[in-house]
Formats: sequence, C-alpha cells, structure tokens
Amino acid sequence: MAADLRLILGLLIVLTTIRSSSADAAFIENTCKQTQTADKCVALLESVKWSFNVTTVFGLTEIAVDLTKQKTAQVFSLVSTLRDQHSGEPIEEPLGQCAELYSNAGTTCKTPPTTSARIRTRKHRSL
Repeated sequence: MAADLRLILGLLIVLTTIRSSSADAAFIENTCKQTQTADKCVALLESVKWSFNVTTVFGLTEIAVDLTKQKTAQVFSLVSTLRDQHSGEPIEEPLGQCAELYSNAGTTCKTPPTTSARIRTRKHRSL
C-alpha cells in the first residue's frame, strides 16, 4: 500500500508539470510514461471511469489526489484495527504513531493551489 501511495504522489508531481490536454486513453498513457511505474500509473488512472471525460491535467491531478485520499483512509483503517487488536502489547505504540501519521496525511492531502491557478491562467491565455 505504501508503494501505491508513493506512485500516486509521484504521479501528482508529473501531472502538475504537464500541459493541459484531453484525458483520453492515449493522454493517460503518455502522461504515465513519464513515471517510473507506467503500467501501475495507467491502471490507477483508468480504474476511475470518469478519468476519460476529464479535459485538463488539473482534472487528472484531482483524480490522483482523490485516489491518494482513498488509499490513505484504507491504510489508516487497517493500522487502527491492528493497533486495537494489539492493545497493551509493545507494538501498540508504534501502530498508534503510524495511524496518526496516516490520519494527518489524509486530512492534509489537497490539490496544489498553484497548479489550479497555473492551469486557469493557461486556459484564459488560449481563449
């Protein structure tokens, strides 16, 4: 799961640096080719059916952020369950610390505002 989170976060970086374009299958594939794990990147973005209807890189970035939030919530839930199952054991404290980190990550994960502004500016210039 941590590898998936790293992939999604890496994808966010790539998506914020690419020009706006239509998010058809070819666009998703071309975008993902710029990541270290292109196959996983394509699979993740194509797992969201409406990603093919997105018309901007910002839209793909929002999908990646949403996927990151979902994965973070899943990991948080799993770690919290494990912590509760091991109450009173030495592993309880490290699991609690891990749960806290994932809780904070889930609440702070947002689409970068500079990306939004940059894409809006580009759109207005092209009109």
